[in-house]
Amino acid sequence: VDGVGFPAVGSIVGVDNADVALAARAPVLLVCKSGVGAAVDSFSLNSTYFQSRGVPVLGAVFNMGDLEGFNSWDKCAENIKLWFSQNRGGRRERYYGVIPVAPSLTGLRERVAETDAARLRELARLNASHFAAHADLPAILGDAALEPWNRAATQPSPKRPRLSSSAVAAAAPAAASAA
Repeated sequence: VDGVGFPAVGSIVGVDNADVALAARAPVLLVCKSGVGAAVDSFSLNSTYFQSRGVPVLGAVFNMGDLEGFNSWDKCAENIKLWFSQNRGGRRERYYGVIPVAPSLTGLRERVAETDAARLRELARLNASHFAAHADLPAILGDAALEPWNRAATQPSPKRPRLSSSAVAAAAPAAASAA
């Protein structure tokens, strides 16, 4: 399940990423920008939103880490890992890695239309292997599979009413025109 933007994206039409996670009964893995202070602050804000809606957050992967300098991905990884290792009031989210920038993938989104299919497949394989080299993929998949929320027999009771599939379908054209 892939969310878009921030947790509350779609609120204008009554369906946000927390609604999607609730409907799919999917715990959330946040993908945050790299850094230290702003990265941890952003994680805290976004995870709190999901948790307030009754959606468990597994943890985070921090994306697009700088290759060098004060905020290089390896320096950030040490500090973020330290923050996640603290108790923080019994919260159990995990750190799954910092993904450094891959220079060969920089700007690809803007070049997709002009890039041939074979090259796009090659770049997709490169992106997947780059992610796997820097994120703890076995832990992400294992934690998701073992998340008690997934294994519970009853549905969670969200803090606001769930939307029917017809309401979601009716909201889709409004969401497209709002974007």
